Amino acid sequence: MKLLKTAIILIFVGIFFGVGVIYSGYINVGANVADNRLIDWLLVTAREKSVERHSKNITNNVPNLENQTIILAGAKNYDAMCASCHTPPGESKSPLSIGLNPPPPDLQKEVQDTSAKELFWVTKNGIRMTGMPAWGETHDDDVIWSMVAFIKTLPNMTSDDYTKIIALTKLKNNNTPEKAEEGHSGHSH
Repeated sequence: MKLLKTAIILIFVGIFFGVGVIYSGYINVGANVADNRLIDWLLVTAREKSVERHSKNITNNVPNLENQTIILAGAKNYDAMCASCHTPPGESKSPLSIGLNPPPPDLQKEVQDTSAKELFWVTKNGIRMTGMPAWGETHDDDVIWSMVAFIKTLPNMTSDDYTKIIALTKLKNNNTPEKAEEGHSGHSH
């Protein structure tokens, strides 16, 4: 009984201390302050395990991610929606990406070890407290899969390759009339 009493007292002291630290403003939440190793490990591990768990059950109409039309559509969306944070091949980091904490991953390096389902889940649902938006709120699954298809090509892409594919998407947009923003929930890029 004495052990239980001691445990309850320690729990209340811990809660009181935790609330005190939070309300004191002691914790610096500035994006320009690096987390300590323990906090960094906790956040990274929680993120990785969450994405792994939630992406396992994705079975919805996965397209052929090697289809050049799908990759080209994904390139257009990547350039419009992702490039300012996830630095394109051969380019310097943008001021926006430099100011994010945690920093956005270098997709040329990171996607080699990331499954298409994991990329789809992250792109669709976003990641809290990282600056990664939930594109599934404004874009349908076909648009998201096209971005995944393009992102999966990044590890082997040079700066010239990127420039050429983006120029091709712009040329294609100028030469073909498109339906008014299909799959974009009424907004435009």
